[in-house]
Amino acid sequence: LIGDLFPGLDCPRVGYPKFNDAVEGAFTEHGFVVLPDQVDKVIRLYETMLTRHTTMVVGPTGGGKSAVIDTLCRAQTKLSIPTKLYTMNPEAVTVVELYGI
Repeated sequence: LIGDLFPGLDCPRVGYPKFNDAVEGAFTEHGFVVLPDQVDKVIRLYETMLTRHTTMVVGPTGGGKSAVIDTLCRAQTKLSIPTKLYTMNPEAVTVVELYGI
């Protein structure tokens, strides 16, 4: 995102060595091939969740949305960060119930 806003700016990524290891371990334990792009997607979602209280993951069918979300939960759990995932149908609740407006 920073590269899109400021072309030519060299902005090094923050490293999370323990978290990266946990993500790779979670992928491996569930039979996925560890791909750097998928690990990066999990890291980006993790960073987003650090700064936001809600997040929507969108993308094409087969793009790895569920794998990324599930892997984030498993990696955090491996690092003793209790994580619960609740999947819900947004059409089954009112806007007030969904967003707390």
